[in-house]
Amino acid sequence: ARVLKINRNVSGLLVLVLLACPLFLKFSFSFMTDIPFLMMMIISTLFYCLAFSKKSAFHFAIASLFCAGAILTRQVGVALLVAVGLYILFNYRNKQNFLQLVIATFLPVAASLWQFYEVFFDPNWGMILNKGRWWLYVSDVPNLLATWLIRPAYILIYLAVFCISLIPAALFY
Repeated sequence: ARVLKINRNVSGLLVLVLLACPLFLKFSFSFMTDIPFLMMMIISTLFYCLAFSKKSAFHFAIASLFCAGAILTRQVGVALLVAVGLYILFNYRNKQNFLQLVIATFLPVAASLWQFYEVFFDPNWGMILNKGRWWLYVSDVPNLLATWLIRPAYILIYLAVFCISLIPAALFY
């Protein structure tokens, strides 16, 4: 937030909102990969913001390293690579910064390709078991439709839980 020139009080409040989030607090004291993944995504986003504003190869390299770490921790980290790719596509028309853009995307692309290879060509026993479970889930069409109809209600419940951490922000303003 400070890199994007957001007010110091507002950026501090954003940190408090993150720390007050019930799921963040719950998973902070577990051995699950949610919090390390989130931290790698935040650090990578910070360094990508610094790199794009300063055009610094060093910042691109650090951002690329943490983005690759996020992808190797959770495959959903590919979303950050897609966002960076779209930013590059729409904002970098000339090829003068080509080396920096290669530095920015090389490690995350390599991590993504590794994850793709592991899932489709060298799955471990857990992946094979989950593929079987996935097929059983998808092939049961009535159950699949029923769960798709109920999922929006669950999403609303999770959104309500996440909004609890916004109460201090609402009281502050």
